[in-house]
Amino acid sequence: MAPRPEYCRANAPSWFRTAPASYTHSAPARAIEPAVRGGPVWERMLEAAKVSGHPEPERMADSMFRSRERALAIKAGRHHIERTTAPPKQQETVTANAPKKGRAVLGDSCRCKALTLEGRRCGFKATCGAFCSKHKVAQ
Repeated sequence: MAPRPEYCRANAPSWFRTAPASYTHSAPARAIEPAVRGGPVWERMLEAAKVSGHPEPERMADSMFRSRERALAIKAGRHHIERTTAPPKQQETVTANAPKKGRAVLGDSCRCKALTLEGRRCGFKATCGAFCSKHKVAQ
């Protein structure tokens, strides 16, 4: 069966007529060089790579050094606990602007004066004189 004329390459839209992308693989880009190349730490890593028989000891030393730098940067960014022998300094606390959490605790002057069967004070607010509506004195 012959292809239909509307699907021919000449009649196709422009994006269909473009040349295919080349599939040549370029060499991968090298990683960023370490900040200090040739220092004593890098030299130790180079010697370790040579002793282990790595085919590219310089690149291995660079990778090891970058890994060490990154690990040290992460460790420096963490929170550290400071140990001191001196007593802590007194800090000022601001309670006026602090948001209140939970229910407000009633003062003794606002609470009901009645005692429960367990011997505790009633926890409700005194709305009827000195008592809450549950314990109000019948007149």
